[in-house]
Amino acid sequence: MANYTCEEDSKCTRFQLAICLHCNRRLCLVHITEHNKIIVSSISNLSIEVKAAFQHINEESKKRRNIFNSILTSFNQWRTQQIEKIQQIYDNHLKLIESQHKILADAEVKLFEQLEQNALQPLEYVQRQQNASMEIINDIRKTIEKVREDNENLKWKLAIPPVDMEYLPLNPPSIPVPIQSSKSGMIYEKITFFYILCLR
Repeated sequence: MANYTCEEDSKCTRFQLAICLHCNRRLCLVHITEHNKIIVSSISNLSIEVKAAFQHINEESKKRRNIFNSILTSFNQWRTQQIEKIQQIYDNHLKLIESQHKILADAEVKLFEQLEQNALQPLEYVQRQQNASMEIINDIRKTIEKVREDNENLKWKLAIPPVDMEYLPLNPPSIPVPIQSSKSGMIYEKITFFYILCLR
């Protein structure tokens, strides 16, 4: 024989008047009212939890944006400092290079003058006179040899500076990077990025 009494409580003998659409239990008027209060309370609690979740994500998002802005500021400052260091290194070596270029250019001028005065002019003179002594010819040869020897010794003593830690100490800022943690969700770990600058 079918039982039509309330299913909420085994002691309840009231007749079934409603069915809960969530759990499909057949309840009397008293228990369906109480049952609905529980559901309404659960919905209210869920609403509070959803709002709290939104607020928490929003707060964490602001923190992450602040971290991003801080990282960007720090990184741009580091970039500016490195550019200034590179510029200083460039300026110092440019002065040395230009100084040595002037020394070499002055030495070349002196070689041309020696060749002009001690070789070309005497040679032109003896050609016009069509008469030359061995002493003059030997002096011209000595001048040519001396100029050639001095010209061979005119070499650059300065090389382009190697780009290494001695010349360019790169100290990039530590950057907090999000990593996944099984216990506490997203956490931040500081790592350091190293950049190698190559000049060609």
